[in-house]
Amino acid sequence: MIREKLEEAIAKKNEEVQAKKNDISTFTWKGRKVEVDGKFTQSEVKLIDCTKEQLQSFYDHCETMLYNTDRDHPGRCTLLKIVEDQIMRCNTELFIRYMAEEPRSMTRFILRGRIRSILNDNPQVDASVEPVSVLFGGCPDDFKDIPINLVMDGCLDRLGRFDRKHITLTFILKQGLWLTTSESAELAKYQADNKYPSKEVAALHYMGLNKPTIELKMNSKGISLSQMKSMIKLRSVTYSELTSSQLQILRNRMLYTLEDEINFHIKQWKNREEQILKVAESKGYTLDIANDED
Repeated sequence: MIREKLEEAIAKKNEEVQAKKNDISTFTWKGRKVEVDGKFTQSEVKLIDCTKEQLQSFYDHCETMLYNTDRDHPGRCTLLKIVEDQIMRCNTELFIRYMAEEPRSMTRFILRGRIRSILNDNPQVDASVEPVSVLFGGCPDDFKDIPINLVMDGCLDRLGRFDRKHITLTFILKQGLWLTTSESAELAKYQADNKYPSKEVAALHYMGLNKPTIELKMNSKGISLSQMKSMIKLRSVTYSELTSSQLQILRNRMLYTLEDEINFHIKQWKNREEQILKVAESKGYTLDIANDED
């Protein structure tokens, strides 16, 4: 009996949520935030009250925010592809360094020669699509999907330059800080010696960040002090110039977190597009929706 009532309540709630989601009278469009007398304001208009031209301009703006290819301000779908490529290139550089370790001990020169020799003996292998795991038995799972061609480029130091502009200071600090046991002891001494009021303030000064507007919070899901320092020191350099610790934290944490954030923004912009199209359909308008990208 209790279970049935619970299921009914959940079903009713879902219906209410779905009804609200499809209620075009509630759809709004918010303009840019504008500072007026030291306070930020934001205009808002109901989509149902908009003209066809307004709806088209809003839709076009969504498309720009999703797909534009501007180098400094790429659309979210464009940026997602950039980040996915960065993850693969970080992983490729880590694989090359893994192969250089004992007992493998293959320099970039030796590794590329070995790959070229295997490919010459196996012409059926397409280096542009086949993963490096088809060439090396026992390849760790972390590296098994790296394209052979990318490894060969890495051996020649042709992976290119890692662009760090999307790994901003705000993004780094937003991860939160969680100290290891040794870091906690080291920071406690630093805090006592310099009489900082909190661990957070001490950590910021320890990392050379002493602006009063910068905030940092302790978070058990955060990154360590050494990891945060390595990200703060991160520069736009070739992949081969990045330290192994930087490559690992980028591959294992930062770029995937950025990917999640981008996907969230993509979902928001696509949801706005759906709302605009629903309103346009209800008013008998046909909008130009030439972009068919997923």
